[in-house]
Amino acid sequence: MNRGAPAFPIRAVVVGVVVMVLIALASAATTWIVSKRIRTVTTNQVTVIAATERLQHESEVLELLVQMAIATGDESHAVRYGQVRPELRESVQQLRDAIQLPENRATFSLVERAEQQIAGIEYFALDLAVADRRDEARALLSNPRYRNLVAGYRQGLASIEERSRGFIEDTRVETRRYLLINFGTSLIALLLIGLAWVVLVRPARAWAQQLADARRRAENATRAKSDFLAVMSHEIRTPLNSIIGFADLLLTDSEVRGTQRREVELIQGAGTMLLTVVNDLLDFSKIEAGKIELAPEPFALETLIDNSVSIVRGSAEAKGLEMRVAIDPCLPPFYLADETRLRQVLLNLLNNAVKFTSEGLVSLAVAGQASEGDRERIRFTITDTGVGIDPESQVQLFKPFAQADASITRRYGGTGLGLSISKQLVELMGGEIGFLSQPGQGSSFWFTVSLPRAQRPSLFDEQALAEPRHAARILVAEDLPMNQELAKAMISRAGHEVVIVDDGQEALEAVQAKHYDLVLMDIQMPRMDGITATLEIRKLPPPVGNIPIVAMTANVLPQQVTEFLAAGMNGHVAKPVRQRELNAAIASALAASPARPRPEAPTDEAAPVAAAPNEGAFDEEAYLSVAEAIPAGRLGTYVEDLQKLADAVSAATPETDPNSVIVDAHKIISQAGMLGLIRVSQRARAVEDAARAGTGLDTAIPAFREAAPDIERHLGRRLRGEG
Repeated sequence: MNRGAPAFPIRAVVVGVVVMVLIALASAATTWIVSKRIRTVTTNQVTVIAATERLQHESEVLELLVQMAIATGDESHAVRYGQVRPELRESVQQLRDAIQLPENRATFSLVERAEQQIAGIEYFALDLAVADRRDEARALLSNPRYRNLVAGYRQGLASIEERSRGFIEDTRVETRRYLLINFGTSLIALLLIGLAWVVLVRPARAWAQQLADARRRAENATRAKSDFLAVMSHEIRTPLNSIIGFADLLLTDSEVRGTQRREVELIQGAGTMLLTVVNDLLDFSKIEAGKIELAPEPFALETLIDNSVSIVRGSAEAKGLEMRVAIDPCLPPFYLADETRLRQVLLNLLNNAVKFTSEGLVSLAVAGQASEGDRERIRFTITDTGVGIDPESQVQLFKPFAQADASITRRYGGTGLGLSISKQLVELMGGEIGFLSQPGQGSSFWFTVSLPRAQRPSLFDEQALAEPRHAARILVAEDLPMNQELAKAMISRAGHEVVIVDDGQEALEAVQAKHYDLVLMDIQMPRMDGITATLEIRKLPPPVGNIPIVAMTANVLPQQVTEFLAAGMNGHVAKPVRQRELNAAIASALAASPARPRPEAPTDEAAPVAAAPNEGAFDEEAYLSVAEAIPAGRLGTYVEDLQKLADAVSAATPETDPNSVIVDAHKIISQAGMLGLIRVSQRARAVEDAARAGTGLDTAIPAFREAAPDIERHLGRRLRGEG
């Protein structure tokens, strides 16, 4: 900011803001009080008044009915009394619920007791009148006790009504007062806002304008400096590369020996040091000028770390330092980022650690912190046992051209730009950087970046899939919607035409209606299962009866595969299906001639059983391939269906119908496996096997309950965007 810019009146702004906030709070408080009073009047007291008036009327009607019954002896008046009395009871209940004032509540207790006693006397009088003992009934109603009860009852109702009306009137008076206060405070607030505009806002706008002008001048000066540095660094770097290059050539010459070789090595070392300085200046000028752009590309995290550590390992070993590297095994292998800039930050920190450490070790730890949707937050920590940094110098550490001690430049060299450049690159990647250090006890520098996960390089020939040599027409018999959609996407990706049917009966009808080159048959389906459908197809005359059929199922036990082949199937692919295995199964089935005999059923030892992934692992690659093939909305529905199946199996007991457990668990095996939920799929398979065997459910179901939360942990949060 220039010297002519006025100081911003910060105290006046703070006082003005506080005053206006207090006024706003006072206005809101009065409004709340008024609204509360109005609600109380409308919902309670009006109801109380209406109920007391209704009770007065109903009690008078009941008293009149008793008198008429006594005067005439007519039983119909007694009947009518019995009809009206419940209505009065209901009115009493409404009055009890509506009363809020403590004074009315005490009076109501007396009224309620009086009403109960009056009802008892009147019912007795009615019984006497109907029994033609009307004189006794008249005497009963003429009794002073009855008359006192009636008088007290009506007086209590009148008292309740009078208090409620008084409360309403008091509320109206208070409402008017609060509204006047509210109007006054609002008027004061408006006046203060106008005053603030004159006293605060207009000077602040002028101050902001002058500040903007000063910022523009500073930015122009910085840009000119950065452009100058960029040009000069480039001009210096060109001849410097030649110096270093020719020094390297001389060192490779075996005739350069002794003193001459030592002098050439000094030239090479000085040139390399100068090149580092120039490169730092060039990077710094580019960052300041805003000319650095990140170029994200897929890269292997472990390879990046190995390359970075290998570069500094020689310097560390030359000083007798131990190098340690620890990488979180749960981290996905591939990410999308600017690998060059990420390596630059790592090398800056690793080089500093080696440079400022004379003995001990330098370690690099890489750990995952949190998943954020399709991104992973990773923390890199570089720790050394070097000289450390004193507290006074730590505040200057990330500033350009600053080092912890001026003597460091003379002793270790450098520009003091490495950490500044690293900080700006990390922040450009959306991350954070920091450190912990104590003099004489070493330092620990860390930075975090949030990187999108990348797909592993494809295991099959994409070009061959895009343009298949022999596109086929394939029928898929599958009852689960998610498996249908995924199978269609995977087979279409391989260049084949796909038709989906829901069960074996539809598959049998489809192969007779149109020509298909191959049938992929699920085993457990409604109406007609896959084995029955295969047996029926094989009974058909050629060429339909000879169509290749491949089992596509989660049933992978040797005896199950033997049963598939014995039924006439030509092969087997295990769920969860992977693209590579599916392509191989399709290619193998299409290559075999229908006239060739079907393969013999394998023995138990040779049966092809799908290899199970490691227990507890979540297959990120499998999930991403499914998420790519299925729209997010439908994928969310499939995950909800999977959760319902998991809840049903979790709720099962050894007494539950084993057939229902088998059906639900079998569906989970396939869907969970395709969505990458390896542990859920494996535990569901154990439940299915136990249910079929009729033993072991008491251990298989609790084990499945332990794995069931993986659905929410790995999929629910991803689909909701929580990470």
